[in-house]
Amino acid sequence: MWAQTIRKEFEKKISQPIKDIDPKETNLLLLKEENKTEPLQATFSIRNNSKEMKMKMNFLEEGIVKLSSENPLNTAHYTVDDVEKIDISPLDPKLVALEKSDVLITIPSHNQTFRVNFSSSGQFSFFDNENLLVSLNRAFFLSNSPNPRIDILFETEFVYGFPERADRVLLQDTEKDLPYCMWATDRYMYNVPSKAGLYGAVPFIIGHSPKGTVGVFWRNTSQTYLSVDKKSKNLVTACGFYSEVGDLEMYIIMDVNIQDFFRKVANLLGKTPLPPYFSLGYQQSRYSFQNQKDVETVDENFDKNEIPYDVLWLDIDHTDNCKYYTFNMKDYPDPASMVKKITEKGRKFV
Repeated sequence: MWAQTIRKEFEKKISQPIKDIDPKETNLLLLKEENKTEPLQATFSIRNNSKEMKMKMNFLEEGIVKLSSENPLNTAHYTVDDVEKIDISPLDPKLVALEKSDVLITIPSHNQTFRVNFSSSGQFSFFDNENLLVSLNRAFFLSNSPNPRIDILFETEFVYGFPERADRVLLQDTEKDLPYCMWATDRYMYNVPSKAGLYGAVPFIIGHSPKGTVGVFWRNTSQTYLSVDKKSKNLVTACGFYSEVGDLEMYIIMDVNIQDFFRKVANLLGKTPLPPYFSLGYQQSRYSFQNQKDVETVDENFDKNEIPYDVLWLDIDHTDNCKYYTFNMKDYPDPASMVKKITEKGRKFV
């Protein structure tokens, strides 16, 4: 049922809008250069029929490029910044030059020159040291409302990402199958392989080739679909993002060196914190303890058999009707003493 529902929604929402855009009627008003002493920002408009879409392009530290456009029909009651802000410095304006339909971004420390090319029909091509890595809006799918969406063409057949799911690491073709769906859920007894989302959702995809590596971070937390078209004869991969609500906001990260690429990703999205020391030991967890006596017996048996452990977990069944931060007082009549018995031994209770 889930698969059929997603497929119908995807076909209804994605197939038709592509045909609505006539590239002959799309006009790109190219680039407005701000004061060179301020962070450089390219602003432009894409006109399609009677609609005009205003977009901004910002140039960030180490050549990361941000594309954004406000959705005038956004129905979300929050912004992504309400949850987590991206804190990264703008690029030194002296490192950015405008040449006709190109933006040249020079990173002296890495002897690299990134180039972003704009076509008159509203398409964007991203180059790293003159190697074309990725193009946007080749299928004229770009829109900011009512649903933000974009098509992306990677110059490689090796495209990864969009976790978490029980599937192959390499993204699979979806033209005759389900699109990938970003919707984090506690899915019991999921199928393998499956494009269904699991416990995490990260709208980030990576294209890798001998020419270089490029990542696209689609900054949207609403339900999002990803289509993948493996054009095997040309050794390229066409992808499409489509989100339910929110503004259009995306980041392009490029580098020839894979280590430098992931360092840039970490600078943009944040570094993984070191785990707490106690978490490196053995942790006892299962689905699920029957009652308080069961928990205390398991803890005592570890001591009896001289098996060290550092953390004991309870699953959802200890709660009052699955409500967080509560206990089922029938099965757990004295949770305070239970927690005290375990933590007094230097163990953590979760």
